[in-house]
Amino acid sequence: FVGQALQPIVYSICFYGFDDPFVVAALEATGGKERLLLAANANTGGEEEWHEMGFFDKYFTRWCIKTAAGFIVGFAGLASAIPLVGSVFTALLAGWAVAWDMVYVPLAGIGRVGILRQGASVLAHFWEYYWFGFWAVLIEEIPIVGPVCHVYNVYSAAFFLERVYTKNENKLASAVEGLLGGKEL
Repeated sequence: FVGQALQPIVYSICFYGFDDPFVVAALEATGGKERLLLAANANTGGEEEWHEMGFFDKYFTRWCIKTAAGFIVGFAGLASAIPLVGSVFTALLAGWAVAWDMVYVPLAGIGRVGILRQGASVLAHFWEYYWFGFWAVLIEEIPIVGPVCHVYNVYSAAFFLERVYTKNENKLASAVEGLLGGKEL
């Protein structure tokens, strides 16, 4: 049961060099990166570009988030001892941490750098992170197809991030309109 309980974080560690570049590539391929930057700039009034993480953020802070998410999933995974509903309890308790782990690098890219700023952002959107992570953890616990589900979850994290951080369509539309000088789309 321990292996089952820790599957989501095991996949996260096994795919360590894959997850972050893949979610950023998914954002680039779908145009989500530009929309996220437009929304971030509309909220701040600035013209920021994609923030590249420094050495400390890229390795040490990232490792801390992975470790914290692993601890939360491991602790919540004790619920897996309960037949059938244990996986659901694990997903309910640890989903938000897994979701944060998946979008850590893109959040830094849109200017939310550091654990405190990201933590405040996750807290502000807690229920969105909670439910996205719940379903992500739940499907990753399916035996045999779990790794494929992990790749799907990382890809879906790009769309999740865009949905959460570009909610206010009017601000986004006015930002685009401002960039285009009032021209029709």
